[in-house]
Amino acid sequence: MDNVHAEVIPGSDLIRGWRGVCAATGKSRVQLWRDVRSGLFPAPIELGVNSLGWVRAEVEDWKASRPRRTYRAPAPAASP
Repeated sequence: MDNVHAEVIPGSDLIRGWRGVCAATGKSRVQLWRDVRSGLFPAPIELGVNSLGWVRAEVEDWKASRPRRTYRAPAPAASP
């Protein structure tokens, strides 16, 4: 990792590459790229000419912000 990125994010833990971020999120590379372009997912950091990484804390924050799916039975309708 070059010094510029180390200064921007001191002591950060990185998820390296598409394979790593896909495994961390359960999303495909294509869907993640669409989400990055639309501003719905954190943008990657350029680690080198052909190397990307994501700040783990940003990805974890994104995961924590996702809505939870509930599987409760709907409440019974009130009878007239």
